[in-house]
Amino acid sequence: MAKYPPSERSRPVIALRGLWNGLGRILGWPLRMFKRPPRAPDHVGGSHRRRRQRVAATIHSSRAPTRRSAPYPAPGSNLGWATTGNGGCTTADDAPSPAFAQLWNALSAVDGSEPEHRNGRGDAPASIATTGMVTMLSPEAAVPPTFSASRGARRPWVLPVDPPASPGLAADEAALGDLTLRAASVVGVGHRCESPAKPRQDAYRIARDAAGRHLLIAVADGVSASPRAEIGAQIAAAQGIALLRRHLDAGLSLPDLRTAELYEEIAQAMLAGARARKLTPADICSTLALLVVPAQGEGISPRKAWAAQIADTTVWRKEAAGEWVQLSGKAKASFDGNALPAVLPYHPDQATSRVLELPAAAALAVFTDGVSDALDEVEGACGWFSQRWATPPPLASFLLDIDFEAKGQHDDRTAVVIWCGSASTQGPT
Repeated sequence: MAKYPPSERSRPVIALRGLWNGLGRILGWPLRMFKRPPRAPDHVGGSHRRRRQRVAATIHSSRAPTRRSAPYPAPGSNLGWATTGNGGCTTADDAPSPAFAQLWNALSAVDGSEPEHRNGRGDAPASIATTGMVTMLSPEAAVPPTFSASRGARRPWVLPVDPPASPGLAADEAALGDLTLRAASVVGVGHRCESPAKPRQDAYRIARDAAGRHLLIAVADGVSASPRAEIGAQIAAAQGIALLRRHLDAGLSLPDLRTAELYEEIAQAMLAGARARKLTPADICSTLALLVVPAQGEGISPRKAWAAQIADTTVWRKEAAGEWVQLSGKAKASFDGNALPAVLPYHPDQATSRVLELPAAAALAVFTDGVSDALDEVEGACGWFSQRWATPPPLASFLLDIDFEAKGQHDDRTAVVIWCGSASTQGPT
């Protein structure tokens, strides 16, 4: 754009302005020597950093002191505080808060029995990394235990042709009274890694009565020879819990529970479910174990639980010496894992029951044969599980324990474990 020449009146003003600017350039440089340096821009560490500290203050209950000598990982360790380029911690001001220290100590204690998870100096293992305020475990840090190599366990899972009635795995935890429970079920290698794949044929249910005085457990194992065994197991477990709850809510005591009548009603429910789906009784065969445990102990007297079962879904108790001992349930009649002397819905009259005495701090469990066979047949498994489940483990750890790898152990696995009394108040081992 063209510029118009200045008017006559503005010429003196322009001249004075130029003279002033020139004197400023000549005389102003000594003053600039004493001038305060400019504040760093935001991206160097100004308001951006203060904003980050305000966000951290909302996460942590208190900010960490500028420098500390901490019992948890020291500066320069794998976690990367007071270092550069690791986890976003660039100076000592970014040291972790006490809450973060407690989190790290808790993570370190989850698997203290595994020496490879700690390096003896308190440093973070290589499989643990931090991103900002989040601590993450890389996938290889959480793997099932291996008792002996099994090629099938390393193969990818295959989907069944028909939509399954249940997911490939399930897990629950619960607390009632002074009881602590962990439950997990996972489809076995023989069903998930071979075509045609089969759905998980184990099923479990956990519940309580209306008054909260009893913990109720049902565990069923569908017979592999039955085409829709998973449906039979689901119906048996669900109906078993419904009947137990109905009888206990009506005021029946544990000795008053009639095993034959219970299992007869369960068998009739299975037959009705088969007819509704246009299946035969042979299509839905299943085992079933029921367990009722009082939520509170009885003073100095041993707690008395009620257990019933048919076939090889078994009830176990952890003895004072630490070993798991089978209390009820029948073993297989032959080397054929599918050869069972009695199953539902054909033989409800062959179900048996008994009252179990549980000392203080006892542990009680219901296992399908995918777990109980391993306790009997896999070298070192019984002792390992005794130590591993000395106290209630984290739920994810419990699920991984059930998915153990062992040669020849390819069946579905289900375990429901109850810790009584003082054992339920202790932390994970």
